[in-house]
Amino acid sequence: MKAISLFSGAGGFDQGLIRAGFEVIFANDYDKNACDTYAKNLGNHIRHGDVNDYKEELFNYKGTVDLIAGGPPCQGFSV
Repeated sequence: MKAISLFSGAGGFDQGLIRAGFEVIFANDYDKNACDTYAKNLGNHIRHGDVNDYKEELFNYKGTVDLIAGGPPCQGFSV
């Protein structure tokens, strides 16, 4: 099964998806340090920046993914 992960942070939620049998084919977060950590531990499919900048790429996945996951906000960092 394939998944897209939005607001992924450093990848803790995605690690659970991978252990559950999903292949995460796209991930995104606005925090550069979180993306660097994600890439080092989970792969280079993480995209850094505003999710709105990736709309076209995301639309290309239409019909090919089984799950779209969204990470919850980190209360200590989110405004």
